Amino acid sequence: MKRGLVLRAALTGVTAILGGSLLQAPSARADIVQDLTVGNDVLSGFPTPFGTVTVHFIDSNDASVTFQANLIGTTQYSFVDGGAAALNTNGAVTASGFTFTKLFATGTPSFSQSGAGNEDGFGSFNTRVSNNGAFGDAVTTLSFNIHLVSGSWANEAAILVGNSQNLTVAAHIAVCGQDIANACVSGNENIITGFSTTPGPALGAGLPGVIAACCGLLGLARRRRQRIA
Repeated sequence: MKRGLVLRAALTGVTAILGGSLLQAPSARADIVQDLTVGNDVLSGFPTPFGTVTVHFIDSNDASVTFQANLIGTTQYSFVDGGAAALNTNGAVTASGFTFTKLFATGTPSFSQSGAGNEDGFGSFNTRVSNNGAFGDAVTTLSFNIHLVSGSWANEAAILVGNSQNLTVAAHIAVCGQDIANACVSGNENIITGFSTTPGPALGAGLPGVIAACCGLLGLARRRRQRIA
């Protein structure tokens, strides 16, 4: 009797989770959101996160990407130079439609997709976007669209894949604002730059999260039944 109650409770939970998920509107997909919390040696000691990367599933061949730099206290982060934004995508993509927020009103940043390359210590990424300018052209937000050249993505979780170090995103970060020498002034030659990544995407909402939750409930029920037996 107890075994049946445990299993029935687990199945009820699974049904509730799946039912709630399936009743959501099709547009209610989860974004992949990752904080840039890991810096190379140059960025060691600075407050984190340096910024956030959001990947939004549009359809089976398209997604939008936004890199957002943070301001923590007086420390301002921004995206600069080659490899300003990097992704390791599941399949070759083209990047286009670059929009941004300039750090300096006088800046004239321009962006282009560059080939696969290394993000200093974090391995190679197959999709890189470079800021074709110096610190005076730094940006605090960078958004663009990616289009899958061949194949298709089933959902947001299929867009990115780990590189040789199991990392999916990275960025070239500039740091300013800690003191007078490192002031956020266009043309300042004392600016510190380094690279940042994230430990990896956390399991969030959406179908992958639903599946994981269901598996967890069923696994718990199985363990409970074993203990009761």
